[in-house]
Amino acid sequence: MTRLATGAAAIVLAVLPRYVASAAPASPEQPLRASSTQPARANARPAAVLSPAEVLGRYALALRGAAVPHAMTFDYTVEQTGPRDLVQTHRIYRQGEAERDETLAVDGYTLKKPAIRIIVRKRERYAIARLAPKPGDYAFRFLGVSAHGRARRYAFSTTSRKPGALEVVRVEIDGRALLPVRIDYRMSGRALRGTTSIAFAREGSYWLVREAVSAATLADGRAVRERIAWSGYAFPPNIPAAAFTNALTPRPIAAPLPIAPAPLGTAPR
Repeated sequence: MTRLATGAAAIVLAVLPRYVASAAPASPEQPLRASSTQPARANARPAAVLSPAEVLGRYALALRGAAVPHAMTFDYTVEQTGPRDLVQTHRIYRQGEAERDETLAVDGYTLKKPAIRIIVRKRERYAIARLAPKPGDYAFRFLGVSAHGRARRYAFSTTSRKPGALEVVRVEIDGRALLPVRIDYRMSGRALRGTTSIAFAREGSYWLVREAVSAATLADGRAVRERIAWSGYAFPPNIPAAAFTNALTPRPIAAPLPIAPAPLGTAPR
């Protein structure tokens, strides 16, 4: 298993969890719009029902204004069954395009020392602005509105204007934030066919991924299922640069099979 960098860098890395735990969960960066960040009061009435056209107009604006954290940490667990069964728990430290990925547990066993990967140019594949269907790329058909407590959700089916192997087929939009709470995909490529559903929710001032569930059939007929759950989001002002110093090469750990819409390694990308 890997060893962290020695000397001053090792000291900084050793205090990372405490440093992050003491950070405020909110970020000084641009929040979501004020109308979408205030929690509902206990005696507040449900928001007025919007027309489909109003929902889509505000949805497009909300996507363009969705803020991305400057720095954040979180945990995620990936479970996959099929040709290769595995369960892994990871802790992620991310700032800009730099990421530190610590594998904490594998198949029910907590590692004595985390396996560490450092990625210097990381694109956030689960960013809401990246995955959400956009009116310019999809035709939206209104399916209905439902109540969830005092909140409302607007459901639309979607048809891609440029059909491909991966398409969004349905989206549910939160009535307050006007951002997706669920996106459903259909996968129809040569390598696999199946479905993926991704759930999002508010975390502090941000709208971030919470869960991704996929079920697919590989080209050889074998079935594969996968669930990824994200938790423990925190948004420190900064993460020490030593966190992103290259560690020794870790012992290879089995990676999940790549399942769309975000191909997986040992970490969501």
